[in-house]
Amino acid sequence: MNILRDYSEPACILALKNGEEKALAFFVKKYHPALTYLAFCITADGCFAEEVTSDAFIKLWERRENFNSEAALKSFLYRVVKNACFNHLKQRKRTLAKEKECIYLAESTESGKLTLLIQAETYRQVFEALKTLPENLQKVVELFYIEGKGYPEISARLNLTINNIRLQKMRGLRLLKNLISK
Repeated sequence: MNILRDYSEPACILALKNGEEKALAFFVKKYHPALTYLAFCITADGCFAEEVTSDAFIKLWERRENFNSEAALKSFLYRVVKNACFNHLKQRKRTLAKEKECIYLAESTESGKLTLLIQAETYRQVFEALKTLPENLQKVVELFYIEGKGYPEISARLNLTINNIRLQKMRGLRLLKNLISK
């Protein structure tokens, strides 16, 4: 029996309300291509367009008793598809934003790791070179740069004049620079 030929619009709606699958098949045949096209135009995703259109007809079947006209049914189908597509786009946008954030964090973390690696290697070279300095220069450089002591403290600790400490610091830095640049 061809429902299109045998039933009028109100009869198709009544048949759908009564749970006749032929009535659902009629509406699927009539609206499926247009709904799929709409979904594809909004999302540019063919698989999703098919899926969302099928879901719309499932929702129609679940709510079939609520429709009194084909216009209401048609409006419902288009609204369900359109809303699902926009929700999908919002979700995709959030997912892309999260992916971009993860990529940024991964890149910045990798950059951070590389920076730390370079710093660690630089410190290692400085400490190796520091060990080769004469003991008096080594002490002044360590106290000033590593321990963060000021001239008066270093002067009191090593029993040297502030000018002598400045001179030893400059000589120590010059030697370190030459050792590290090699």
